[in-house]
Amino acid sequence: MQWHFLGSTSNDTFFINGTDIFKENWINTRETANVTDPLYKTIKKFTVWTIISECKELTFAAGEFSNNVWGIYIKELSSLNMI
Repeated sequence: MQWHFLGSTSNDTFFINGTDIFKENWINTRETANVTDPLYKTIKKFTVWTIISECKELTFAAGEFSNNVWGIYIKELSSLNMI
């Protein structure tokens, strides 16, 4: 499965499809994703999470690149509402 880098953050705010993921309860899917660090091109293993919020479900991979710098990945870019 190809994971696409969506962005990174060092604060407690990050939006996916209008949902601030840091304000929601993350459910561990017990899956992992092999993702590529966009800066150093190394492979990282991040946990796959799901959020159920306002009748929508978001699934993403997230992990720390370094202390409190989170990388966020999704499976399909076409499923995002970028507006």
